[in-house]
Amino acid sequence: MTLKALLFDLDNTLVPEMANYELAFDDACRATAVANGIDLASLRQAVFGHANELWEQSATFGYCSSLGIGSPTSLLSEFPGDRPEFATLREWAPLAVLTNGPIDVQVAKLSASGLQRFFPVVVASGEIGYGKPDPRLFGAALDRLRVDRADAVAIGDSLERDVVGAHAAGLRCVWLNRQRTSMPATGTADFEISSLDELPGLFS
Repeated sequence: MTLKALLFDLDNTLVPEMANYELAFDDACRATAVANGIDLASLRQAVFGHANELWEQSATFGYCSSLGIGSPTSLLSEFPGDRPEFATLREWAPLAVLTNGPIDVQVAKLSASGLQRFFPVVVASGEIGYGKPDPRLFGAALDRLRVDRADAVAIGDSLERDVVGAHAAGLRCVWLNRQRTSMPATGTADFEISSLDELPGLFS
């Protein structure tokens, strides 16, 4: 028999897929799980299960299933391309960075941290012309995301800039209080967390 081509499957043939996702999750969450007395395997199962539920709720789940695209791969993809179904998916769970600073420096920080691909929208004060707590900066982000105020939540570490600005723009806000300082009597944060690890639990 003469062979002219070899056609390799990728997932779980050349590259172990689910095993690698599980290892990556375990590496990222092990220290937090141990510190809080949480069984890592149970946590992984719960998070992966919820991620799959979210995926199945997307408007184009049926279409992607027909292509063999499923969770968790689907939730990592940026869905590049011109297909209308992919455009819908890109808008399905919009994330944005809203920051005071020059746009080039802030984008460089995201790139260096490895976070840039998760944030298709970056709104910086240096680009817009006014900064937090000016509510117009929050409005600019909502306009780019094409979402209503009621459907968005701001997350930030500054009561004066993030929380005050978000509320002035009519948004709910999560105060990231890593130092666990006391909220002043005039504080108005809707939610308070000490780590971004707590964020998923607020909206599950």
